[in-house]
Amino acid sequence: MLEGTQEKHETRRRTRRTRRTRRGSCHQSGGETRRKLYLSIKKLGITLSCASPVISKQFKDVIGTWLTYSPEQSLIKTNEELLKKISMLKFQFDAVTTFDEFGVQLASMLAASLDLPGIPLQVVQCCQNKTSFREFCRSKALPFARFASLSCGDSIHSAEIKYPAVLKPANGAGSHFVQRVDNAAQLRDAMLQTLSTLRTRSLKSYEWCDHNALNDLKFHVEELIQGKEVDVDCVLCGNQIRYCNVVDNQSSGCPYFLEDTCQAPSSLPLQTQRELCVLTAQIFDAMAKEWDCNITGTFHVEMILTEDGPVPIEVNCRLGGAETRCLHLTAWDVDLGIETVLAHLNISSPQLGPFANYCSSLLRRTGTFFEDFIHHRQFACSANLHPNTSGVVMKTDLPLDRFGYVDHMLYFQQGEEILVPPSGFQYLGWVVIQGRSEEEARGNLTQFLECSKIEVQEC
Repeated sequence: MLEGTQEKHETRRRTRRTRRTRRGSCHQSGGETRRKLYLSIKKLGITLSCASPVISKQFKDVIGTWLTYSPEQSLIKTNEELLKKISMLKFQFDAVTTFDEFGVQLASMLAASLDLPGIPLQVVQCCQNKTSFREFCRSKALPFARFASLSCGDSIHSAEIKYPAVLKPANGAGSHFVQRVDNAAQLRDAMLQTLSTLRTRSLKSYEWCDHNALNDLKFHVEELIQGKEVDVDCVLCGNQIRYCNVVDNQSSGCPYFLEDTCQAPSSLPLQTQRELCVLTAQIFDAMAKEWDCNITGTFHVEMILTEDGPVPIEVNCRLGGAETRCLHLTAWDVDLGIETVLAHLNISSPQLGPFANYCSSLLRRTGTFFEDFIHHRQFACSANLHPNTSGVVMKTDLPLDRFGYVDHMLYFQQGEEILVPPSGFQYLGWVVIQGRSEEEARGNLTQFLECSKIEVQEC
């Protein structure tokens, strides 16, 4: 939640006076990357409150008030508990948002209960369930991958599955357990292995899973689509797109499709990037009409660009994780964290002014795209750091003062255990590198990785 008093709202280009006290809230605190974001929000003159099961001491200088709740109860009960605490504190929030995948539904419910802008629960539930999202796309004549929904108790042979296929937990997050299967036997083995891992390991990143009902766990199986992976990051305010840009996304490939490297801006032709943004706008327009709702928030949309055009794969109802914010800051000088807050507060953003003509033309399909396109500031490349084996982290030595280094984050420290496929789906961290040209940025990233020393002792 965002909670605060501000006499002035300051942006990098203009100061805008507000008429009254502004308060709000955000769910889940996050790690050091999130802390940097909170500090940036605090510089706007906003005092942050956070709804979380626990109080995190590392955020004591950025979080003004903690609203704790029991993680064991249902979301409905949690929402009721938080509303009571807000009433007792006599806070009048102006915004509710989250930057955490596991806080998206609760943030949606809180925003609706407080009659504040946000992402409606119907939209969130549709996007978070992969099968539901494919069904929605099919019903609206939008591109989709052919799919089937299965549990371990279902007959695999009775399902209409075209191999090779991709197996995903229907409600999973973070590419966990996503893998290629080439036949029914591999599909069955992958489903059983996923269940076995979930039964024996309880990690924070598995919060999407109900460990009390694993036998009923639903799997999403879809055809393997060949093409280039891309991300479309956008900001909506009352169904109006304020910002939309494309980032290239390269995965580690079969069989586990872990995110490997990204590049901003995309190397795709401008007209192709426009097609990706147009499809993104069509998806949200269809959702707004389907549920007769207003959508406000930041979204991270994953697509595959095929020979026949783009196919949406996933819509994340939040700012993209890991290095996404840093990529957009480096390439376009746009802070998606700040823009999320401004959208929820319904405050116009001078920083996004240059994008207005382009974004407003996406559904109209009018206007000269090339005149409206916003040129980038720098080229940015990122890489996720994937150890070759599971084990204990023994050494991480990165050349942080060289090769166009911008920022990085390590999730595991020396002496901690990390699990990579097939044992787990973790990675060590990420790094963002910049350059004056696409070639320079890629070259800098290659040199940075070659000079990095990462040692994991297998155990």
